[in-house]
Amino acid sequence: MHIWSAACSSGEEPYSIAMTLLDKRPAGDWELWASDLSARVLAQARRGVYAQQRIDDLPASYLKRFCMRGTGKFEGKLRVSEEVRKRLHLFTHNLLHDARALGGFDVVFLRNVLIYFDTEKKNTLMARVLTTLNRGGLLFIGHAESLQGITHPLRRVERAVFEKTA
Repeated sequence: MHIWSAACSSGEEPYSIAMTLLDKRPAGDWELWASDLSARVLAQARRGVYAQQRIDDLPASYLKRFCMRGTGKFEGKLRVSEEVRKRLHLFTHNLLHDARALGGFDVVFLRNVLIYFDTEKKNTLMARVLTTLNRGGLLFIGHAESLQGITHPLRRVERAVFEKTA
């Protein structure tokens, strides 16, 4: 399974996905790619250090298994374990640029991105992202987002989940 967390910001989303996959698919038959336009937030994602309240919504078992509590000057912070960090492939990417070389994803998370663009840019962005999504693959968008006015080969599966049909 190949997964892409597009516009991953500082990494909380892809790390929580990786934790879930390590828990539910421990054989490791998956790859997780995560990108953002900002080198600054990707550097933070690579460190995997977060204020504890930023990831308090994680299940207690995941916090215990996949995070290390900070001490001393790192009191109140958590670091994602190396086991999780090494499973995440982070890279810089502008979603408005050609993405075909990334290719072949079964799942793409594109949450809370479309709200920042007008309809014309949304169409460009979606066309680029969808070139990477396999037929039958799933696209996750934010709950406050809509694909209205966007040309796409998708079928709604749930409120913010779509399957690529062509």
